[in-house]
Amino acid sequence: MDPIVETSCGRLRGARENGLFKFRGVPYAQPPLGKLRFRPPLRARPWAGELDATQFGPAAPQGADDPLPLRNDITRWSEDCLRLNIWTPGLDGKRPVMVWFHGGAFVRGTASRPAYDGGVLSLCGDMVVVAVEYRLGALGFLHIDGFSGTEGAFGTNLGIRDQLSALQWVRDEIAAFGGDSENVTAFGHSAGAVSLGAMLSLPATERIFRRAILQSGPPTAISADAASAVGAVLLEQLGLTKATAEQLRDIPVETILAAQPATWKTPGSRPLGVPFAPVIDGDLIARHPLEAVAAGDAREVAIITGTTADEVRPYLVLEPDLVSLDEAGLYRRCAEIVPAPATAIGDLIAVYRDARLRRGAGTTPCDLWLTILGDRFVRCGSIKVAEWQSAAGTPVYSYLFNWQSPFMNGWLGAFHELELPFLFGYLDDQTGTMLTGDRPERAQLAYRLQSAWTAFARDGVPTFEGEAWTRYDRGTRATMVFDVDCSRRDAPLDDERRVWEEIMPLGFI
Repeated sequence: MDPIVETSCGRLRGARENGLFKFRGVPYAQPPLGKLRFRPPLRARPWAGELDATQFGPAAPQGADDPLPLRNDITRWSEDCLRLNIWTPGLDGKRPVMVWFHGGAFVRGTASRPAYDGGVLSLCGDMVVVAVEYRLGALGFLHIDGFSGTEGAFGTNLGIRDQLSALQWVRDEIAAFGGDSENVTAFGHSAGAVSLGAMLSLPATERIFRRAILQSGPPTAISADAASAVGAVLLEQLGLTKATAEQLRDIPVETILAAQPATWKTPGSRPLGVPFAPVIDGDLIARHPLEAVAAGDAREVAIITGTTADEVRPYLVLEPDLVSLDEAGLYRRCAEIVPAPATAIGDLIAVYRDARLRRGAGTTPCDLWLTILGDRFVRCGSIKVAEWQSAAGTPVYSYLFNWQSPFMNGWLGAFHELELPFLFGYLDDQTGTMLTGDRPERAQLAYRLQSAWTAFARDGVPTFEGEAWTRYDRGTRATMVFDVDCSRRDAPLDDERRVWEEIMPLGFI
């Protein structure tokens, strides 16, 4: 018999599959259509009768031509996307809740990817797992400085506001699905983790979650000026001006998506050139999230934070000629992203070359550039949030995912997103096998990662095989290294960290 749950908006009919209750495509806000396009989310309206929650809802609108390493194959999307998916072992009791926010550079992705099936984590830890869709691209993160339309202000940071709306829904409704609304852990990867980092700058009453897991996405946000420059390019592509921007509500969504690729070339300072991201708008996000963390604004949120060892090596797919990069090209590229004088850039390159040589890692200009790029925009911020949260007395745990993928003959190493097949347990499907191969240690590595995440969600301490992690602090910088053998290491890759500390002591400039 299909499970029926009563929510404040009406009854939901889900499915019982493989020992779990599953509810898919559950609306947490009104569809942002028509006059609601570019407006903050409104609470979902009640419905009559039973709402079928056995099928996934659509992804947020997104294009197939964004310049990211792998082509986007998501074609089922709609502006009516503000929905979430739930996996739960039972409809009674008070289980810990884990809420997942997907990545995709804020321009692609969906909570309904088979790769994000929450069933394994739900069963592994006796958890309620929730995965959230939110608005992407211009529809979610367009910023037009000083503009307000005749139908009311265009909202800013709409994708983040969607996520907050979903968390509020979890707070109000999750008890009916066997979840404990007072024990919520938010976890996300890449753009999803950046989103959670942005939420750390908000008042505690708006966050809902007690704990956060930031995977390969440090707290960051772009300036209003940089975001406005992106908005200006989009308007120009659509033949609009600030004076006529109100027409954005009436333009076909396909036309807006077709205009988005031009925004990637907008001049300005944006991590990895991504055009759409959380914005320091002076409203929802008042200052840089790392600044807020440094001030202790999020001291009540326990955190796991970490990265993979080779975050941006997939960019080789976009730019295969990088393998021929020479020393002059390496220096020129570093000068574009490193806010330091020429001598400091030379020192940075030398430190990376010497450190990698001692570890037996590659030291070609291509190897050095990709490692420096990944550390600049991913690892440095992840270290800073660990430092400042731990300095505030908050429990913080650090990890480094160092297991090397056999994909592309090992060229990509421990690349961005590699931990996800282990975390969500899809090692043996076509994609999982392609990325992880068939080495025998895979199952144990997956078990350890799943156990650590669910233990942290349960009581705030990541644990696997009976061993609790050591908390991070600036003295030891204790870090769990996930590899063929998983073990604590103090201050891994510390030569690289120290040289960045000299260049960017705040972690953001």
